[in-house]
Amino acid sequence: MDFAVFLSAEALSDLHGGICAEAIVSGPRAAARNANRLLDQTLSLREHPERGTVLPEFHQAELRELRDGSDRIVYSVNMASRSINVVRFLQG
Repeated sequence: MDFAVFLSAEALSDLHGGICAEAIVSGPRAAARNANRLLDQTLSLREHPERGTVLPEFHQAELRELRDGSDRIVYSVNMASRSINVVRFLQG
């Protein structure tokens, strides 16, 4: 059974801000492609939530990151509720 994925308000804000900033530089289509790529990577965690690495800054097993190029998807895994909470989308 897949894990449920939730996006925090901060993650949504990061994604929106990244789209707007990239749209200015690279155009709206490139920004949409990048956002969709990040969301696809995020949703892929449903089947393999522990594939990201533990964040070296925090050393907490439940707080992980998945890198996509220079972008980072920071998330926590709750095994008991089988859920993933995306905390932040950080851009390179």
